[in-house]
Amino acid sequence: MNKIKIKELMSSYLLDGYKQDVIDIESVDFCTENDKSKFTFKLNIKESFLSSQYGVFFSGITAEVWIYQACVVLAHLDNDLFENSREIILQEKHFTYKKPVSPDNITVTAKVLEKRTTSKGRLQYKFEVNVSDAITGYGLAIF
Repeated sequence: MNKIKIKELMSSYLLDGYKQDVIDIESVDFCTENDKSKFTFKLNIKESFLSSQYGVFFSGITAEVWIYQACVVLAHLDNDLFENSREIILQEKHFTYKKPVSPDNITVTAKVLEKRTTSKGRLQYKFEVNVSDAITGYGLAIF
């Protein structure tokens, strides 16, 4: 097997780097449930790199980008910060990909499960994440 034959088997979506889709934010929601802050994006795929051969779908890579965005926004809002003052540093993540995410109803939710102050005075969050009940899990991050 040579490089040319292998390249023919590779995903065009991932070839030469990840191809970014064009996504609009339809709506956002920030609320508190049982003293735990929660943030949700409702998204719409405007343009997708994926070919019509496979149809439009919300890829796992794109979902993870929006999960991280939801966690960054949530950490800021949870601390009454209304300008982006810093990023989160991902320490751990555990996601389960249950089924493909329908492009018709994309919701990305991050919820604070735990929050503590580290010995260095930073905030450590444990976020519960959910993408349209198709991708679920949690992440641990320093803010």
